Amino acid sequence: MKAVVENYTNAEGKQAFKVVAPYMDNNNKLKSKVRKFNPSTHFASHDKPRKAAQEAAVAYCAKINEVGHEQFFTEFSLLDAIKPYLESKQNDLDNEHLSYKEYHNIRYQCEELIGKTEFAKLPVKDLVADDCKKLILQLRELDCSQDKIRRCLFTVKGMIDTCVSKKIISSNNLRAFKFKNRKRKVKEVELVEIPSTKDLQRLADNTTGVYNAIVCTVPWMGCRWQDWAALRWSDIGWNSNTININSFVCRTDSGKEAIKSHGKTDAAKRSIPLFAKVKNKLKEWQSDPNSDDTYVFGKDGKWMVYETFRRNFVKIKDRSNVKYHGGVHSFRHYFASFLIDAKVHSHLEIAQFIGHEDPGFTLKRYAKCFNDHDKWLNGIDKIDNILGGC
Repeated sequence: MKAVVENYTNAEGKQAFKVVAPYMDNNNKLKSKVRKFNPSTHFASHDKPRKAAQEAAVAYCAKINEVGHEQFFTEFSLLDAIKPYLESKQNDLDNEHLSYKEYHNIRYQCEELIGKTEFAKLPVKDLVADDCKKLILQLRELDCSQDKIRRCLFTVKGMIDTCVSKKIISSNNLRAFKFKNRKRKVKEVELVEIPSTKDLQRLADNTTGVYNAIVCTVPWMGCRWQDWAALRWSDIGWNSNTININSFVCRTDSGKEAIKSHGKTDAAKRSIPLFAKVKNKLKEWQSDPNSDDTYVFGKDGKWMVYETFRRNFVKIKDRSNVKYHGGVHSFRHYFASFLIDAKVHSHLEIAQFIGHEDPGFTLKRYAKCFNDHDKWLNGIDKIDNILGGC
């Protein structure tokens, strides 16, 4: 018995399509499952709704006949997809592709938010992009914020990807859905904790190899982790005394790290000054036999994974007996505060160096560092003179 596509007339009197799949039940009685493809509803946003509905119905019918009725109509729901998805995330955690915090956040989303909705009971094979709207409404009933909803949608798409990889379904229809955040008020920017030069010296004294190279150079680059982790030796302008930020380590939809050409903001791609202190240390590190041939702070042709650095950096801070509580991002704060304290550049130029789109954000974030807004002298030489004493 084969599934077939049939025509029917919808409520608006227009032609629509349905897939009729006959089967024998447990009592050996002939029954059928029907799924409708209505151009006036699910396909209304298409340029040619009728054609889109017909093509979807034909593809659905072909899939039933390809894999067989019994296998296709196994009611594997989104709830059933939670277990294999969390197993894949546990594997990422074990391989240091995911932090403990990220893993527990994902688990919370699956078990306490997504798993509590009626949406989770739907068969994964039937899900289409527009169904995401149902999930959004149900999550709002659970008092989820816009950010939580966005994260849950990201997780659901990842769950469906896992179903595809395990050949439970053939494709992820939810990828076509784009969630638009509601506009919200910008929160007051908190002032940041910045390590002292003495803190950095203690870190340098208690590190070797690539970690020593990082703590002796990154604080004077003003980079985000995804900037400096992706830094290649070819990005270093030895003659021009610049560092070119062209690529970034980012999270993919599956939660793994990958190199991409677009950073956190449009201002992320930039050139920053290569100070003499940094230049000398990088040359020293490049000649070290333990350095990587491709990535400045990598190993075996691979960039440094964030979770690997984070875990080791916590240990380095403990044995260095530093007082500040910031993580790797504190190096970026140090660079900004250093430029401000040196009175070499305006906050507009500093914003460009560190990759902020809005100079006003830079001014707010580092407000306590701005003591004097008189005329500041331009020039990298002054900074190099200061660094000479560090």
